[in-house]
Amino acid sequence: MAKHIVRLEFVYDSEKSIEDYPCWNPDLGFTHVTTPEQAILAAQSELETFNATEFTFNVYDEDGELLKTE
Repeated sequence: MAKHIVRLEFVYDSEKSIEDYPCWNPDLGFTHVTTPEQAILAAQSELETFNATEFTFNVYDEDGELLKTE
């Protein structure tokens, strides 16, 4: 049976402020993502802010080959 892997990836540059991101929330308590914990909080904020259809999903096979992007 085939395996399908779907990844939702968030990329944050510690040198760039996230204040301009639509998901930024002052309650996060930071403007630059500098720790893994902050990256998780920023990603959670994005997930809460946007509908799932606003993200790009990549589907890979079990060997890591890209099958589809939507």
